[in-house]
Amino acid sequence: MPHPVLSITLGFGLVNLPVRLYTAADSKKVTFRLLDRTTGQRVTQQLVSSAQPREQEPATEATPLTSASSARGRTGGSSDSTEVPDVAELDASPRESVVPRQEIIKGYEIEPNRYIEVTADDLKALEAEANQHAAIQEFVSLAQVDPVSFEKAYYLGPDKGGEKVYRLFSRALKTQQRGAIAKLVMRGKEKLVLVRPIADDRLVLEMLYYHDEVRNASDIVVPAADLSDAEVKLAEQVIESLSVDTWDSKKFHDTYRERVLALLEQKRQGIPMQSRRASSPPKVIDLMEALRTSLATAAKRQPQRRSELQSSTRSTRKIKKAG
Repeated sequence: MPHPVLSITLGFGLVNLPVRLYTAADSKKVTFRLLDRTTGQRVTQQLVSSAQPREQEPATEATPLTSASSARGRTGGSSDSTEVPDVAELDASPRESVVPRQEIIKGYEIEPNRYIEVTADDLKALEAEANQHAAIQEFVSLAQVDPVSFEKAYYLGPDKGGEKVYRLFSRALKTQQRGAIAKLVMRGKEKLVLVRPIADDRLVLEMLYYHDEVRNASDIVVPAADLSDAEVKLAEQVIESLSVDTWDSKKFHDTYRERVLALLEQKRQGIPMQSRRASSPPKVIDLMEALRTSLATAAKRQPQRRSELQSSTRSTRKIKKAG
């Protein structure tokens, strides 16, 4: 059973829809560890303080900047006698020392070597307040949302008490082919999101990039080129020969990842590796001839595609099992 990463309440009109966000996809990328070449042991990261805080002077004047946590300590709201100053002045002479992770705090630099402390609880409270009622800003046609704006997808599941509203909302969106634009706060940033319907009265939440985060396509230089009607027609025929009515994502898999896993298995078994040369870039040939060859090749391969895909799927399963 997947675990929700966040709970929010979507609001439209006078209706509230409590939902939970579930990660929609996980990367299958092969990851590596950093090792010490001499010992072969894993190298870990250490956080180092480059300076030590100055000793505090007697409290004869008020602290220039304060946070909620320090204010509570001075007014008796907390029994903790240890108090971390909100504004830390660092010594000009650096003295490096390893800092345990549990001693790390967040600070915002207001001027050189002066910081305001912000606790995780402070930020968590702000996020909860913003997500308690994530008002839907507007409804848009799904065809108008450019997929280039999609950042990451989450499945939405109904929270307690929201089951009927969830299905009603999803079905109404699907009937009108629309999505809901809203905002939520996640990991310290306000996110623009699109809630859209999928099959079986379910919902997906798409994190969107803001307009100023998406680069303008016109910044990419595309030189002019003369195209003949015959070239365009032949290109359309090549596309048609490789077109399918229904897209099935199960037919595709990460072949590079499979080659990496095969390489690791060979190394594990001590099998000598064969040297590989990078392939040369393809030569520029006559465009019309290339299109004709592509069309002929596609026509020959069409009956074989199903058997090749089935064979590739079986190979994938074997590699995964060996890995």
